[in-house]
Amino acid sequence: TMHPAQRANQDDAGDDGEDDDRNSNPDYEQLKGLWTSELACPELLPHDAETVAKNAEEISNREDAVEELLRRSIQQRGGGGGSRRGTSSSSSSGEASGELASLVAQITRMDTDRTRYMLVDLTRMRLAKIENHALHYRTLADQMTEEEEGGLLHASSDCIRDQFF
Repeated sequence: TMHPAQRANQDDAGDDGEDDDRNSNPDYEQLKGLWTSELACPELLPHDAETVAKNAEEISNREDAVEELLRRSIQQRGGGGGSRRGTSSSSSSGEASGELASLVAQITRMDTDRTRYMLVDLTRMRLAKIENHALHYRTLADQMTEEEEGGLLHASSDCIRDQFF
Protein backbone atom coordinates (compact mmCIF):
# COMPACT_ATOMS: atom_id res chain seq x y z
CA THR A 1 0.00 0.00 0.00
CA MET A 2 0.99 3.58 -0.58
CA HIS A 3 1.40 6.15 2.19
CA PRO A 4 -1.19 9.01 1.92
CA ALA A 5 1.59 11.62 1.52
CA GLN A 6 3.04 9.64 -1.39
CA ARG A 7 -0.40 9.43 -2.96
CA ALA A 8 -0.83 13.21 -2.60
CA ASN A 9 2.57 13.82 -4.19
CA GLN A 10 1.66 11.51 -7.04
CA ASP A 11 -1.64 13.36 -7.52
CA ASP A 12 0.17 16.71 -7.53
CA ALA A 13 2.58 15.46 -10.18
CA GLY A 14 -0.38 14.53 -12.38
CA ASP A 15 -1.85 18.02 -11.98
CA ASP A 16 1.34 19.63 -13.31
CA GLY A 17 0.98 17.78 -16.60
CA GLU A 18 -2.59 19.01 -16.95
CA ASP A 19 -1.47 22.61 -16.45
CA ASP A 20 0.94 22.29 -19.36
CA ASP A 21 -1.91 21.12 -21.60
CA ARG A 22 -4.13 24.06 -20.64
CA ASN A 23 -1.37 26.64 -21.19
CA SER A 24 -0.22 25.43 -24.57
CA ASN A 25 0.37 28.99 -25.86
CA PRO A 26 4.03 28.88 -26.95
CA ASP A 27 4.43 32.68 -26.70
CA TYR A 28 3.24 32.63 -23.09
CA GLU A 29 5.51 29.69 -22.26
CA GLN A 30 8.45 31.54 -23.85
CA LEU A 31 7.66 34.65 -21.77
CA LYS A 32 7.38 32.53 -18.64
CA GLY A 33 10.81 31.04 -19.38
CA LEU A 34 12.33 34.50 -19.96
CA TRP A 35 10.80 35.81 -16.74
CA THR A 36 11.97 32.90 -14.57
CA SER A 37 15.46 32.97 -16.12
CA GLU A 38 15.81 36.72 -15.58
CA LEU A 39 14.55 36.31 -12.01
CA ALA A 40 17.09 33.60 -11.22
CA CYS A 41 20.10 35.10 -13.01
CA PRO A 42 22.16 37.87 -11.41
CA GLU A 43 23.41 38.97 -14.85
CA LEU A 44 21.36 40.79 -17.45
CA LEU A 45 20.22 38.22 -20.01
CA PRO A 46 19.81 39.01 -23.73
CA HIS A 47 16.54 40.78 -24.47
CA ASP A 48 13.94 38.85 -26.53
CA ALA A 49 11.99 41.70 -28.12
CA GLU A 50 9.97 39.37 -30.34
CA THR A 51 8.49 37.41 -27.43
CA VAL A 52 7.77 40.58 -25.47
CA ALA A 53 6.04 42.17 -28.50
CA LYS A 54 3.96 39.05 -29.20
CA ASN A 55 2.75 38.88 -25.60
CA ALA A 56 1.98 42.61 -25.49
CA GLU A 57 -0.11 42.19 -28.64
CA GLU A 58 -1.82 39.16 -27.12
CA ILE A 59 -2.73 41.23 -24.05
CA SER A 60 -4.36 43.83 -26.28
CA ASN A 61 -6.30 41.15 -28.17
CA ARG A 62 -7.47 39.52 -24.94
CA GLU A 63 -8.64 42.85 -23.54
CA ASP A 64 -10.76 43.33 -26.67
CA ALA A 65 -12.13 39.79 -26.24
CA VAL A 66 -13.01 40.48 -22.59
CA GLU A 67 -14.93 43.62 -23.57
CA GLU A 68 -16.82 41.65 -26.22
CA LEU A 69 -17.64 38.84 -23.77
CA LEU A 70 -18.92 41.30 -21.18
CA ARG A 71 -21.05 43.05 -23.80
CA ARG A 72 -22.45 39.70 -24.93
CA SER A 73 -23.09 38.72 -21.30
CA ILE A 74 -25.18 41.85 -20.72
CA GLN A 75 -27.14 41.30 -23.94
CA GLN A 76 -27.86 37.65 -23.17
CA ARG A 77 -29.10 38.47 -19.70
CA GLY A 78 -31.67 40.74 -21.30
CA GLY A 79 -29.89 44.02 -20.78
CA GLY A 80 -30.95 44.16 -17.12
CA GLY A 81 -34.21 46.04 -17.84
CA GLY A 82 -36.81 43.37 -18.65
CA SER A 83 -39.62 42.05 -16.47
CA ARG A 84 -39.50 38.44 -15.28
CA ARG A 85 -43.17 37.44 -15.08
CA GLY A 86 -43.05 34.42 -17.35
CA THR A 87 -39.95 32.30 -16.94
CA SER A 88 -39.47 30.40 -20.16
CA SER A 89 -36.73 27.97 -21.04
CA SER A 90 -35.30 30.37 -23.64
CA SER A 91 -34.90 33.20 -21.13
CA SER A 92 -33.28 30.93 -18.54
CA SER A 93 -30.89 29.52 -21.15
CA GLY A 94 -30.08 33.11 -22.19
CA GLU A 95 -29.30 34.00 -18.58
CA ALA A 96 -27.14 30.89 -18.19
CA SER A 97 -25.37 31.72 -21.43
CA GLY A 98 -24.84 35.30 -20.21
CA GLU A 99 -23.43 34.05 -16.91
CA LEU A 100 -21.12 31.70 -18.79
CA ALA A 101 -19.88 34.57 -20.97
CA SER A 102 -19.27 36.63 -17.83
CA LEU A 103 -17.32 33.76 -16.24
CA VAL A 104 -15.21 33.29 -19.37
CA ALA A 105 -14.54 37.06 -19.41
CA GLN A 106 -13.36 36.97 -15.77
CA ILE A 107 -11.08 33.99 -16.39
CA THR A 108 -9.66 35.62 -19.52
CA ARG A 109 -9.07 38.85 -17.58
CA MET A 110 -7.18 36.95 -14.84
CA ASP A 111 -5.06 35.20 -17.47
CA THR A 112 -4.35 38.56 -19.13
CA ASP A 113 -3.41 40.10 -15.79
CA ARG A 114 -0.98 37.24 -15.14
CA THR A 115 0.71 37.79 -18.51
CA ARG A 116 0.80 41.56 -17.95
CA TYR A 117 2.40 41.04 -14.53
CA MET A 118 5.17 38.93 -16.06
CA LEU A 119 5.86 41.52 -18.77
CA VAL A 120 5.99 44.39 -16.28
CA ASP A 121 8.07 42.44 -13.78
CA LEU A 122 10.50 41.31 -16.51
CA THR A 123 11.01 44.94 -17.54
CA ARG A 124 11.32 46.06 -13.92
CA MET A 125 13.95 43.42 -13.16
CA ARG A 126 15.99 44.27 -16.26
CA LEU A 127 15.91 47.99 -15.51
CA ALA A 128 16.82 47.39 -11.85
CA LYS A 129 19.85 45.33 -12.90
CA ILE A 130 20.92 48.09 -15.27
CA GLU A 131 20.47 50.82 -12.66
CA ASN A 132 22.26 48.89 -9.91
CA HIS A 133 25.25 48.03 -12.09
CA ALA A 134 25.25 50.91 -14.56
CA LEU A 135 29.01 51.15 -15.08
CA HIS A 136 29.35 47.41 -15.65
CA TYR A 137 26.53 47.25 -18.17
CA ARG A 138 27.89 50.18 -20.10
CA THR A 139 30.16 47.63 -21.79
CA LEU A 140 27.23 45.29 -22.50
CA ALA A 141 24.99 47.77 -24.29
CA ASP A 142 24.43 45.37 -27.22
CA GLN A 143 22.14 43.25 -24.99
CA MET A 144 19.84 46.17 -24.19
CA THR A 145 16.81 47.68 -25.81
CA GLU A 146 16.79 51.38 -26.65
CA GLU A 147 14.66 52.03 -23.55
CA GLU A 148 17.16 50.20 -21.35
CA GLU A 149 20.08 52.05 -22.98
CA GLY A 150 18.37 55.34 -22.13
CA GLY A 151 17.97 54.19 -18.52
CA LEU A 152 21.64 53.19 -18.46
CA LEU A 153 22.76 56.58 -19.71
CA HIS A 154 20.60 58.33 -17.12
CA ALA A 155 21.87 56.09 -14.29
CA SER A 156 25.49 56.46 -15.45
CA SER A 157 25.31 60.23 -15.48
CA ASP A 158 23.76 60.21 -11.98
CA CYS A 159 26.49 57.87 -10.69
CA ILE A 160 29.29 59.97 -12.19
CA ARG A 161 27.73 63.18 -10.90
CA ASP A 162 27.43 61.69 -7.39
CA GLN A 163 31.05 60.50 -7.34
CA PHE A 164 32.78 63.52 -8.81
CA PHE A 165 30.66 66.55 -7.99
